[in-house]
Amino acid sequence: MKTKTLTLSNWKSITLILTFLTINLFSGELIARPIATDIFGYPIGQSYQYIGKGKKASVGPLATFTGYHSRTLKSTPMRLKKAAYQAFTNLRNQARQEGIYLYVSFGYRSLATQRKLYQQFGPRRAEKPGYSEHNIGTAIDLTRVTFQSEAFLWLLKKGFQLGWVPTYYYRSEGNFIREPWHWRYVGSKAAQTFYQHWKKSIERDKQRLTSLKRQGKLAKNRKLK
Repeated sequence: MKTKTLTLSNWKSITLILTFLTINLFSGELIARPIATDIFGYPIGQSYQYIGKGKKASVGPLATFTGYHSRTLKSTPMRLKKAAYQAFTNLRNQARQEGIYLYVSFGYRSLATQRKLYQQFGPRRAEKPGYSEHNIGTAIDLTRVTFQSEAFLWLLKKGFQLGWVPTYYYRSEGNFIREPWHWRYVGSKAAQTFYQHWKKSIERDKQRLTSLKRQGKLAKNRKLK
């Protein structure tokens, strides 16, 4: 019995057939996702259930610090996993040296708090309970970091080097609003993987914001009193 050797043209045909079937079976779009996990072993850039159905997020010890609530303009206690807090302190200090002031409006959230937010805002503005990165204590929401702000430009330039990524601004699936203010600590190695995956989009955004800065159209970043 003779065995047939697959030629290059055979492989191309098989690839085309598999691609066609994938597109038709899974509703039309092949989505590329960054394949990476953070320093705690959690996946980055895709929907993931951190808590629930037998899963329990290993938040570990939480550090309490003073945040700055964007609505009340009053200092508010915040909590983060210790490693994430130390990384945020480093991020904040480097930003200050360059005239950028970062203030946290949200850090760690419990499952109960996430449930309330999901009921209040719905699936476009809040993750399902157990799926939020805030539930694992390594994500922050930053005050006054908007689509056209000096702070967002600085974070896109420096955040990846310091282990932070804007996971809800560049993401592959879901119907969420884009969040330039949401950053998650993943460690420098995973952050570089994330950056390489989204490099074209990130560099395009940096160029856009740099151009707006030259025109004086970016929101200024000042120290809050």
